[in-house]
Amino acid sequence: MDVETSNVSKSLDSGELPLSLETLETALLALAQKRNTPGVEGTITQVTTMIANMKAMVKNQTTMAQQTANEAWADLLTCKGLYDPAGKIALQSVDSLAKDHATCRIVESGLKVDYELCKIAIAKVHAELERESAEFKAVNVFPRPGFCTHHADAFEYSSVRAYMLHFRNTYSGLLHQWEKTFNDTTGGSPEFTQEKLDCYGGDLRADGQGGKEGAYRVQNSECDAIQTKLEEAACYSGGHKESCEAFTACYQPKHEAYFGEGKIRQTAVAQFAQAKSEYHAIVRIACVLDSFTEEGEDAQLNDLIEGCRRNSRVDPGFLQFKPPEESQSIEDHTDCMVVKVEDLPGSAAFTMKMYETLITPGGETVWASVKDEVLACKGRCCQEVVETSV
Repeated sequence: MDVETSNVSKSLDSGELPLSLETLETALLALAQKRNTPGVEGTITQVTTMIANMKAMVKNQTTMAQQTANEAWADLLTCKGLYDPAGKIALQSVDSLAKDHATCRIVESGLKVDYELCKIAIAKVHAELERESAEFKAVNVFPRPGFCTHHADAFEYSSVRAYMLHFRNTYSGLLHQWEKTFNDTTGGSPEFTQEKLDCYGGDLRADGQGGKEGAYRVQNSECDAIQTKLEEAACYSGGHKESCEAFTACYQPKHEAYFGEGKIRQTAVAQFAQAKSEYHAIVRIACVLDSFTEEGEDAQLNDLIEGCRRNSRVDPGFLQFKPPEESQSIEDHTDCMVVKVEDLPGSAAFTMKMYETLITPGGETVWASVKDEVLACKGRCCQEVVETSV
């Protein structure tokens, strides 16, 4: 006999029984003195029928308590599908996207360095052409008046041949320089054209359509897209916020209704305890009734009744109550709206956590190349964050 059964199975007049049952037991004890008198047998039959009905009522009471608790718990479980703590917004996890993003930015950094170097080379060639252009402008003028005279620069040539040699030596060099400078500054030098072709592609223009610039721009666009997915996944907004709010609105009142003080679960447990107490009392009453049918002296009857007081012949399977939360649980995710700064895109903490491979020793060159792109936060919740420097 368990402790609870023992406590309930004390003397018939212990005061622990429901008043109606205690009165009934008192009446039965009085009947014990008259068991051989006319009419008692009929009374006992009526009471036996009453006891059977009372057992059925207690059984129904427990069944209803279990059903009420089950329905309330099932209602709480409907909140379970409203929020997926692992899904958030993106199909991929934040950590997975962070790795993809870091890998992409490393490639982008190399392409950007190549692009920057080609721009420097072009600028260098362009500066050289500017210098040559200035020189060309200096020689692209008519000789000063009188330069071609026989006594040019107050020098008197000894012969016509000497003058022609002087003319050839002077102007053949100038003509060669003039033609080279003209070709380089008007039609473009082969070196300059090749540098622009490598850097900008077939149109030779800085428009991001080809060459090293185009490769960098394409990679940059891909990395921006991954960063957007990453920061969207980390943002506590959009679908995540809506699902979080929906879960919280569903979970809190239903959880309070089930577990709260004086609520469904507590009431069901109390009803079961009351029903169990009544059941034990009914079993004791039934035991007394059974004693009336025994043959023997009154002293023997008294012993039988005393035995009913001490022992409760209950069926442990007659009344059962199992709290439904023991079968299927639900996690409390009402803290899903609590945002940590390291989870917010745009914050230095988030940047250090998500882009650590780009920032830490060994990655400084990469970070220097892509820092401006990365710090241009792309998630929908970035405007909530002020701290953006790293």
